Amino acid sequence: TAAVQAALDSPASTIIFPQGTYTLDWCKIPSNKHLVGYGAKLVGTGTAIFTNKSDGTIGYWDANENITIEGFDVSAPIPATCTPFGFGHAKNITIRDCTFHDIKVWHFIEINSCKSCVIDNCYFYNYGTTAGGYSEMIQFDYMSSTGVFPWFGPYDSTPCQDMKVINCSFIGTESLISEKVPAAIGNHTSSPEWKIIGVEIANCYFENMGSCLKFVLCSNLLMSGCYANACQNGVYMGGTIYGTNINNNFLVGRSNWEQSLHKRGIFVEWVTSADMTMIIGNTVANFGSHGVTCQGRMTNGFNNHIVQNGCNGLYVGWNDVGSKYSDNICWGNNMLAPAEN
Repeated sequence: TAAVQAALDSPASTIIFPQGTYTLDWCKIPSNKHLVGYGAKLVGTGTAIFTNKSDGTIGYWDANENITIEGFDVSAPIPATCTPFGFGHAKNITIRDCTFHDIKVWHFIEINSCKSCVIDNCYFYNYGTTAGGYSEMIQFDYMSSTGVFPWFGPYDSTPCQDMKVINCSFIGTESLISEKVPAAIGNHTSSPEWKIIGVEIANCYFENMGSCLKFVLCSNLLMSGCYANACQNGVYMGGTIYGTNINNNFLVGRSNWEQSLHKRGIFVEWVTSADMTMIIGNTVANFGSHGVTCQGRMTNGFNNHIVQNGCNGLYVGWNDVGSKYSDNICWGNNMLAPAEN
């Protein structure tokens, strides 16, 4: 840890990790650093491997900027709680070509009160040890307390804005699925205000997840070109939700037929609010309960192919104001009672 921290604190803008295994306990990355680790394995022994280097007094998005991490194999099999990469009050963060695996609780990546972050071509697997005892592989959150982000403050609730997760794969463990977790991407800290603004998730693969996405707080989200296989839920959006766009995805469930809130293909739920939802051009198949469920104002559902789900194909109507559904194909649903299809 000391040797790596000394390299990070040096004047060099690019830090190259030779092939090998590095056992680390919370290294802090200053601004304007590019870490390259193709062939390098990082093994965490504490609550984090990398965070940005902040003294805890600088808020908004101004603590650090321009950090790129690429090419590492990342794990933390020893500590009970660890988030390998955690960033707060920072901007222009890029994580690419990394593999994350073997952590028990918390998150693989935590992005908190940051702006303009990209997670590209990363692979995530082997998350958690007990069913239901963990949450999201990638979390987008805001700096509200030490319980949300334990490493440093200030806790000024700066929003997270302009997040991208592209070309990534998320592989869960079937025996650890419980209700909507583990989730690949999302959050679980609620707020009546928009704190997560602008999230793009594109060209990602999900397998054996509790949920591909699970957000209780988000505005202006786009999910497109993604493929889910054998997932309990496809997309769950329930809380302070605005401007959800779920377009041109292929979502396949686990065929575990049961009328359940936790076994739906696309579920936009009116909890606090749910406005301006667009669900267009998706294939949604083999989920245990409803294929697509929408609650909220100004919802549009067009050109979806919804097939062989446990209950209804398309289930709408509650708090459904100013909404339109057309040109959807629903067939072979109600697998709980196939004679009535």
